[in-house]
Amino acid sequence: MNRAELALVAIYFTSAVFGVVSAQIFSYEHSLLLAFPALAISGFAAFGHFITLDDDMPGEWSNPEGSKEIWHESLRWLAIKVVAFIVPFVLVKI
Repeated sequence: MNRAELALVAIYFTSAVFGVVSAQIFSYEHSLLLAFPALAISGFAAFGHFITLDDDMPGEWSNPEGSKEIWHESLRWLAIKVVAFIVPFVLVKI
């Protein structure tokens, strides 16, 4: 993992934790502001992956040999990114 990826992961987790903690202490608006970087990072990652998901389908641009394993791996990563986007929302709302 390079420095930029490490920085994004650190920003994501820090923002999510502060958002959840502030939801317990302050109002929803404050917690949403603190959790916004986590939501933005994970939202852009999930949306970008979803937009380019068809490239990983068997026989398409990123998968010309038609491997179903590449397609399933891409779907798994998309699911992880969507969960990473939804979890801060759920934890801040609680």
